[in-house]
Amino acid sequence: MDIHLVNTIIANQFPELVIVNTALIPEGGDSYTFDINGNIIFKFPISSESEKRLLNEYHSLLYLSQKLPGYVAKPIYYGEPSSLFPYSFTGQQKLGGESGEKRRACPQDWAEMAKTAGNIFSQLHISHAGELAFQNLPQLSLESPLDKLNQVILYKKLLQHVNDPNDAIQPYLNGTAGLPSASRLAPVLSHGDVKGEHILVSRYAFEITGIVDWADICLADPIVDFSGFVIWLGPGFAKDILDYYQPQVDDHFLARAVFYARCSTLIHLGESLAGRSDAPRQLLLNQLAAAFSS
Repeated sequence: MDIHLVNTIIANQFPELVIVNTALIPEGGDSYTFDINGNIIFKFPISSESEKRLLNEYHSLLYLSQKLPGYVAKPIYYGEPSSLFPYSFTGQQKLGGESGEKRRACPQDWAEMAKTAGNIFSQLHISHAGELAFQNLPQLSLESPLDKLNQVILYKKLLQHVNDPNDAIQPYLNGTAGLPSASRLAPVLSHGDVKGEHILVSRYAFEITGIVDWADICLADPIVDFSGFVIWLGPGFAKDILDYYQPQVDDHFLARAVFYARCSTLIHLGESLAGRSDAPRQLLLNQLAAAFSS
């Protein structure tokens, strides 16, 4: 989107907002994202389907920004479709911090981040979806471990030459990786897309300062969020988070989260190698390395 058009759309609907500076945030995805004045993030969906997801985020943030103040952006503006732009759009508080993908902390610096993540996701996962003003949330079904592994095997030939210094990947490609027990946990309110890019950290990556991009919020097994921590900093970080995680989980929870994280990273890399995904290759390799770290 052209910056002049963005400024015009915003000025027409929110004349009280004085725009001093507008910068495109090159995030890709399903919305055009702009930083306004260094303290507000505006999102403009690229399709009607993207609009639905953006509105899920907006209405969810109304609730979550009160439940998790400081860590979840407060929604401020809700724009209506017009002759200038055909979809609803939103403006939210800009949280401080840097992308966790760019600031991958060393294990010796995990303690405070694990505590914060455990507290945030405890509050999120014990929340009741019924408390949301907007309750049309999708429910994400967790595939069986065998089905997940079979998806990996589809990309076996493409993934054969992936760097595997510990020979940990090969069992997944051969279909001999140990299968965790199926989860019996009830679905919870979930972020749905936890990964380094959606976690904000302090400059030296000692603290988590916020969780962003809630467009995939859904009802899902808590493993969905925990597998995201595995692809960010590895199984050890997810294990540390469990020390501060309040909801009850079974003894196989961590192994299950690691299994799903590893399968997902292999599937996403396989899709990229097959030309079915435009996700940055190095990002996928970083996630794969984290998931298979010891």
